Amino acid sequence: MDFTPSELSVIEEAVRRGSDKFERPVWMQSQRHMACKIEVRNRLAALPPEPTTAGSGKVYYHANRRIKAEPITGRSNKIHEVGSDGLPICQMHGTFEDWIAEGSQPIELGGGPVTCGHCANARNR
Repeated sequence: MDFTPSELSVIEEAVRRGSDKFERPVWMQSQRHMACKIEVRNRLAALPPEPTTAGSGKVYYHANRRIKAEPITGRSNKIHEVGSDGLPICQMHGTFEDWIAEGSQPIELGGGPVTCGHCANARNR
């Protein structure tokens, strides 16, 4: 369907918000409103899924430096805060071999959510 520039701006705003729920502008006919809602639904369905964090998904806090192991195995299935020694703060005096399973590689991440409860506890001490 061909949409006017005004309709396209309404559609793009709704997609940006991630919802097909928007009030019909006074200038928009009801059948065009429904067509716009359908277009928003189609565009939202075509979007790639939101990236998820590794592990349980529970976010304890945000940190500037984080680390995780790839492929995810055992204890290393969480996203940890990185200490000054390059290790997760919940395992500060160990080594990478103590922390990740054989065959896994540590991956440095930028800032973002930390999903390791042990790091949250270590940070609060």
